[in-house]
Amino acid sequence: KNFVLSSDDGYPYFLAPYCGAKYGGGKVSKNLCARSVLDCVTEIGDWSDKEVYFDNWFSSFSLLKVLKDQGIRATGTIRVDRLGKDLQINKKEIRHEERGSMKCHYEENGISVTSWNDNSPVIIISNVHSDLPYTSVKRWNPSKKCYINIDRPNCINLYNKHMGGVDSLDAHVSVYRIDVRGKKWYWPHYINTLDVLKSAAFKVFRLTYPDDKMDFLAFTRRIVMHYLKAAKIQKQLPPNIIYPRKRSWKGNAAVAVNERKEGQHFIEKTNQKRCRVCPKRPRTWCPICKVRLCMEPCFKAFHKD
Repeated sequence: KNFVLSSDDGYPYFLAPYCGAKYGGGKVSKNLCARSVLDCVTEIGDWSDKEVYFDNWFSSFSLLKVLKDQGIRATGTIRVDRLGKDLQINKKEIRHEERGSMKCHYEENGISVTSWNDNSPVIIISNVHSDLPYTSVKRWNPSKKCYINIDRPNCINLYNKHMGGVDSLDAHVSVYRIDVRGKKWYWPHYINTLDVLKSAAFKVFRLTYPDDKMDFLAFTRRIVMHYLKAAKIQKQLPPNIIYPRKRSWKGNAAVAVNERKEGQHFIEKTNQKRCRVCPKRPRTWCPICKVRLCMEPCFKAFHKD
């Protein structure tokens, strides 16, 4: 899971992986939702000409107060159990009201809470926008069997306009996602970061070259071909020395031909690791050469050839 701060068109600004409930010296954070928002917004210094929008999983009344004190303009939908004890809103009563009905329940200290009845009740909180001015939208009336015009609050209009950047990013990343599987725990985070960077690079490419009609698939193929061509060819190693593999074992140094062919070599038992000659994993090794070897036929072949 990643917490992402992006623009309204899906360009990522900041990406933070979820690291558990513990935060700050091993203490468990009681409000992970608010902390994730504060961690993201602190990455952008100047908020004088910017606003942040989030859904009801992140928003709370206390969070909007903190953002207001920091000079950050924020708007988001909110759950009724996060409004506090002083402000009680009954969504069942709003659901039975006429469609398009709205009400401003709270407006103090620059924070407003507005409810609007659409297909279902919507409660939105903002420290910069209020319900005014209203905008007109079309909705289907099943009783009259026609479209009717209803009023919509300004804060919900702006929320619908600027919300959805992270969803747009996820949809763009999922089109040509890397599907190479790995066994390491960090592998999904690594390939997801590459996919996000690839999507961001494509958006920058479109802004830089607006006349170029290259699609996302062709852009991905060009990136892959570039790194394949840029890969260096591995130099051929001298044939008289056996070089160790990347796997670590006792005695990483290369074993010269004269050392492994001369003297008395014997076999001992040890812990299980990869054989120097074959892909098996024996429990025997040569203590003189300090390499893992199978008893037959690798031990004889290693010291003879």
